[in-house]
Amino acid sequence: MRELASALKKKGYLVTFSSDSDQTGAIDKDTDTVIAPVGMDYDHPEVAVAKKIGVEVVSFTEFIARQTKNKTRVVIRENRPYGQILPLVCFVLKRRNILYDLAATDVAFPSESRISLSYDARIALLEGERKLESPVEDKIPVGYLYNPHILVMPRFQWIKGQPFETPSSYFNFHKKLVAQIERNGKFIYNAAYSVLRELGDAVREDVTALPYTSLPVSINYPDAELETRYGKITVKTVDENDIADIFAAESICRQLGVKGSDFFSLVGEYSFKTETPC
Repeated sequence: MRELASALKKKGYLVTFSSDSDQTGAIDKDTDTVIAPVGMDYDHPEVAVAKKIGVEVVSFTEFIARQTKNKTRVVIRENRPYGQILPLVCFVLKRRNILYDLAATDVAFPSESRISLSYDARIALLEGERKLESPVEDKIPVGYLYNPHILVMPRFQWIKGQPFETPSSYFNFHKKLVAQIERNGKFIYNAAYSVLRELGDAVREDVTALPYTSLPVSINYPDAELETRYGKITVKTVDENDIADIFAAESICRQLGVKGSDFFSLVGEYSFKTETPC
C-alpha cells in the first residue's frame, strides 16, 4: 500500500497513507475514497470511520481495476513463488520503450516499484495472484475483479485443502477466470498441462486460445541454451520453470507489439532472480 500511495502521488493525487497505526483523523468529509488493502478486516477503525461519514471504501483490486479500465489489461496468474513472467515482460517492454502500468503484490522486481500508474500508458500488467483464506463458492472473490483482455496461466497444480477442497473446485475456479476474459480477448496457457489445454479448447468463440510450449534446451551451467526459431539463445538460468516462463513472456510480448526476434535478443540480458518479494 505504501507503493500504491507513492504511485498515486506521482500521478497527481492527494494521498494519505497509514500502516499499522490508527489514522482515522486523516479521514473526513473531503476524503473521496478509502482503499482497503488485500486482507484488511472491514471492521478496521479507518474503514469504520469512512463508512460512518459516508466516504466510499473500495478494495485494492477494485481501485486498480478502475485505474486501468481504459487500458489493455494483461492478467498473469503466476502460480509459483518467484515467478519470472511479469518481471521479464516488464524488462522487455521497458527496453523497447513501451509504456505500461503495473500492479503486483507478490512478485519481486529487481529495479522498480511493484505499483506504477499513469495517464499515458495504454497497457496494464496485473498480477493475478490473491491469497484466498476461505473456501471458494460459486462467486468469484473480490480479489479477482480484473477482467483481462489477455489472461495468462503458466501452470496448474491443485494442492489439497482450503480454499480449494477438491480438484473440481480448483478447475471450476479457473474456468470462471477464463470466462472473465473481455470480448475478443486472448487466453495464453502452457500446453504442457492437459487441464489448461481443456480450458483452452473450451473458450468462447470470440476469445483466441494461444498455447505455448518450451523449446529444446541445452544446459551449460550456470546458463542454458534455447533452440528458438531465431537461432540459439543463451539465458542466465537452468531452472525449468524459469525457462517455461520465458516462452510465456514471449507470447505476451508478441500480443503487445514486440517481435519475437526482438524479444529473444533481449532475454539473454535478463537476470533471473529468486529473492523474496520485499
